[in-house]
Amino acid sequence: MQIFSLGAMAVEAASQPDFQPVLARLGEFMQRDEVRWLRNFFLAMFIATQLLNILWCWIASKIAVRGEHATLGNACKVWLVSLLLPLAIGAGLFFFGPMVIGSLDGISPASALALFGCFFFLCLLLFLFIPMQVYEIGFLNALGFVVLTVIFTAVGNSAAQVVVGNLFHMKGRIEALKNSTGKTDAERQAFTDRLFGKDAPDEIDRMLDDAAQPIGRAKTLTEREATIQSIQQKLEARHRALPPGNPQALTTFQVQFDRYMHLLNQAKTDRAAPLTPPKKS
Repeated sequence: MQIFSLGAMAVEAASQPDFQPVLARLGEFMQRDEVRWLRNFFLAMFIATQLLNILWCWIASKIAVRGEHATLGNACKVWLVSLLLPLAIGAGLFFFGPMVIGSLDGISPASALALFGCFFFLCLLLFLFIPMQVYEIGFLNALGFVVLTVIFTAVGNSAAQVVVGNLFHMKGRIEALKNSTGKTDAERQAFTDRLFGKDAPDEIDRMLDDAAQPIGRAKTLTEREATIQSIQQKLEARHRALPPGNPQALTTFQVQFDRYMHLLNQAKTDRAAPLTPPKKS
C-alpha cells in the first residue's frame, strides 16, 4: 500500500506547474540503499519476463502454428513487434489523444462508449495481425496462438515474479523500505508528504525533519553533527528573537528544542560507541 501511495502522489506532484524540486527529491530518494535494491529487482524482473515472453511465444507457436514457421526466430519477431506496438499506441494517444477528445466535446456517453469499443477492437485486431503475418497463418490459428501466449504469460511470469522476488529477498527489503520512512503510519505519511513537496512551513522544522529522517541516503555521523550544529545556531537566533508574553511561540520553540536535543544526544551516543573490530577470517 505504501508503494501505491507513493505512485499516486507522484502523479499528483507531476500535475503541478513547478515540480522540479519534487523530481530532485525523488532523485535523492532513489539513492537510498533500500530503493536501489527495489530498482535492481524491477530491472531483473523486466529482463526475466521478456526472455520468458519469447519462450511462451515459441511454445505457443509449436502448438498453434507448427510446421517450419514455428521457429525461435519468428517467436523473437512476434515478441519484438508486440513490445513495440503498445509503445506506438501510447505515443499516438499522448500526442493526438487530447486533440481527439477535444473534438468529441458534447458527444453522448453511448457514442463515447461505442468509440472506445471500436478502438479496443482495433487494437485486438492489430495484435492478432502480428502472428498472422509472421507465421503466415489464418485468423483462428492466430487467435489460438494469442490465447495460449496470454495463458502461459499469466501463469509463468507470475511464478517468475515469486522466484525472482525470493532471490532478492523482496519481502524483507520492502519491509525495510517501509520502516526506513517512519515507525508509525503518521511518520510514514509525513515522510511521503515531504517527499512530494509538502514541507513544514518553518525553516527549523524542515531542518529537524531532514536531520531525523533524510529523504536520500543515510547521513554519516560527521554530516549529522554538522547539521545539528546548524540547527543549534538557528535555535539560538530564534530564542533571542522570541517575543515576550507569547506562550504559543515559546511552546513552538520548546518543541523544536526538544527535537534538537534528541538528535544531539543520539549523535553523542553514536560518537561514543566503541568501534566494532573487524572479524578475523
